[in-house]
Amino acid sequence: MEPTIEKQIPPLRIQSDSNFIEFERLSYEEYDWHLSAIAEANDFRGSLDAYCVRADVQKFVQELHALNESLSGSATLHAISPKEFELKLFAIDRPGHIGVTISMQRNVYGNKSFSHRFEGGFEIEPNDLNTIEDWFTETT
Repeated sequence: MEPTIEKQIPPLRIQSDSNFIEFERLSYEEYDWHLSAIAEANDFRGSLDAYCVRADVQKFVQELHALNESLSGSATLHAISPKEFELKLFAIDRPGHIGVTISMQRNVYGNKSFSHRFEGGFEIEPNDLNTIEDWFTETT
């Protein structure tokens, strides 16, 4: 039996001015979806690899499609581990104003446990939703 070769998908970069979020799909299995995220907002920066449940990614794509169509509501994706990763796209106040937030957290354990957290957000153009929806749809 020959090994399955995954389709190479270029990273997704969501950007507004100097603020950005970049995603790379590392792998996916029947139930899990493994991604890498790098984000920078106003000179603060964070990065994380996270696992999401494939069904949650599919639900996010549905929510993202509805947001893209109506420019109202929100779409949220989170990691399997609580508080580890969350991406949210949402209508800010009226059609045409879209916000994106990301939070990432990594806990480090030793003699004392430490929590490292990044949280940021910025406004994006409504037409960016097409690119974001296409990328997440192609990767699921």
